[in-house]
Amino acid sequence: MKEFFTHVPEMKESVILATGDAAACALGYAASDARITGLALLEPEWDAASPGAAPASKPPYSAADRLFRRAAAFRHAATRARAPAEPAPPAASVLDGALRDYEGQVLVVGSSAPAGEPARARTRHVELTGSELRLRRSAWRDAVAFACASWLTSW
Repeated sequence: MKEFFTHVPEMKESVILATGDAAACALGYAASDARITGLALLEPEWDAASPGAAPASKPPYSAADRLFRRAAAFRHAATRARAPAEPAPPAASVLDGALRDYEGQVLVVGSSAPAGEPARARTRHVELTGSELRLRRSAWRDAVAFACASWLTSW
């Protein structure tokens, strides 16, 4: 982000779009950078048991998605094998804490509302339901694009 703001000096703020298990990383970073005024979290893994675990409600993955998820699972397994330390906190508590620390706007796009999602004045949750969206990746992408555009123009 530092490099991005350096090369585009007229830009004073930014929004991060994060999918799946990247939501916790995006929230952690955004809480420490005041220039990040919004976060769009697509299908965040609020209660994921392990990195790379795919809930059944998500749209079909592309070959690249599967490759990145396998790489993340491999990195996770390698890290656990190297240093058997104390167990990591559950993903829900990590995201809850990061949401409390973040002051900006948050859009959560998901097929169902997460059980552990805390209520915040600056958080909007959009549910994408229907078999059409799950079966057709382009329909899901269009619905997400519309939700993000509506959210950005609302503030």
